[in-house]
Amino acid sequence: MKEDAQNQSLVVIIDSVIDEIVEFEPLVPLAVNLRVNGMMPRHWEAIIKALDISVPYNDKGFNLSKCISLNLQEHMGVIEDISNKAAKE
Repeated sequence: MKEDAQNQSLVVIIDSVIDEIVEFEPLVPLAVNLRVNGMMPRHWEAIIKALDISVPYNDKGFNLSKCISLNLQEHMGVIEDISNKAAKE
């Protein structure tokens, strides 16, 4: 009985972790594209101009959570294009 309860607890934890991974997975391309080594302020300015939004990219508190709150993941095509250009420069 005790093993069944422990196993059930593990299943709940594993299911929770799997759910978090599935939720995070679509955000990986956003994080990868925004962290390209060649990304410079001019590329961020291009993103800001193309999306007509304010992105506090030079703020020390700027992180993936802020990107999500700005819905940047909804604009992956634009971000990917600019990121690819940055990577080639």
